[in-house]
Amino acid sequence: MASPSSPDELLREAVALRNYHGSIRSAASKSGIPRQTLQSRLKQAAARGLDGNVPAGAVAEGFEIHRRSARYDKAGNLVAQSVSSKPEPGGVFQPRAGHVIKGESALLDPEGRTLARWVKTREGQSPEDTLAAIREVLEGAASFATLPPAPTAVNADLLAFFPIADIHLGALAHHDEAGDDYDLKIAESILKTSIGELISRSAPAETALILDLGDFLHADNSMARTAKSGNALDVDSRHSKVVKTGFLAMVWIIELALQKHSRVIYRKLSGNHDEETSGTFALGLWAYFRSNPRVEIDISPSRMFVHQFGSVLLAGTHGDMLRMDGLAGWVAATHPKPWGDTRFRYGWTGHIHNKTAITSPGITVESLNSPAAKDAWHAQMGYTAPRNMISVTYHKDKGEMDRLTVAVVR
Repeated sequence: MASPSSPDELLREAVALRNYHGSIRSAASKSGIPRQTLQSRLKQAAARGLDGNVPAGAVAEGFEIHRRSARYDKAGNLVAQSVSSKPEPGGVFQPRAGHVIKGESALLDPEGRTLARWVKTREGQSPEDTLAAIREVLEGAASFATLPPAPTAVNADLLAFFPIADIHLGALAHHDEAGDDYDLKIAESILKTSIGELISRSAPAETALILDLGDFLHADNSMARTAKSGNALDVDSRHSKVVKTGFLAMVWIIELALQKHSRVIYRKLSGNHDEETSGTFALGLWAYFRSNPRVEIDISPSRMFVHQFGSVLLAGTHGDMLRMDGLAGWVAATHPKPWGDTRFRYGWTGHIHNKTAITSPGITVESLNSPAAKDAWHAQMGYTAPRNMISVTYHKDKGEMDRLTVAVVR
């Protein structure tokens, strides 16, 4: 049998196969067409009036049978029949460009059968758009074809600590309204310039620890609202572009650190602005560096971080949930061994964008300034904290040795 050249011919073929072989099961077995597919075609053929039970041409193209009736004589012979039709259902629903499906409503009859459906959409990125953005990042990432060999003039007794707090990539601020201009390009420049200077001035420690304390991204998705409070955010550019810029910037930072330090540890903590993105961001970096033995990407989903370096304990969290004054008790309760094995304990948070320090029994906890400019809301609230980034050098037996500060002045 020749291959059907139109949808109607495909349906007629299904009817012919069923009639020739006597049953759907036999027709499916002999023709190699899956039984479910053949059943579906036969159902469509009946709806289109192509199964031989209605006169040819009774159902116009683009229509299907809605109702049919027949009249028979006393001998059971067909005397007359009538067919009413209705438009065929449309094709598979596709949201318009730039929209994704956000929900669906249905009208049901008393028995629970669907009478009508409504599909609701919103502006946003489809999974295909997100996949394309990730592929573009991985394919276009500028990196060393061959990284320089590990430096040999390093001190194994030292740890270089680079905390990143509240850079808010993708935030938008206007000078006349908020006191400073801020957008994606400015944020990327501040991040690279500040971290680059801190790495160049830091001690030649064997290990570098880069701890992202959260809110690396200003918005968690293209809706540009905070997840918990639903506050509208001032954003610059598409979310996928912000993620791509942040990803490539962190690749650049890690590879820069590898030129000075033999080993780099990276950990991404969630903030209230990048709660969902943080996990996939860390997984992307892990995939990128997974074959590099000198890089350790910590992909733990926990909002808490604890690291022991000799007699030094470092702990961190964003600060929007567990507050500064609760960090000591949490570390002692959940990590009693490193707490007991160390003499110098330091906690780090962000979130409030203002340098603050408290000393609890056994640990000093600091909250860091943000290098980001104030957005309109923070400016209207009167926040005036300075903008900077820091690095700290720790000795495994002596605790903090020195710290460096890079001020953000524009």
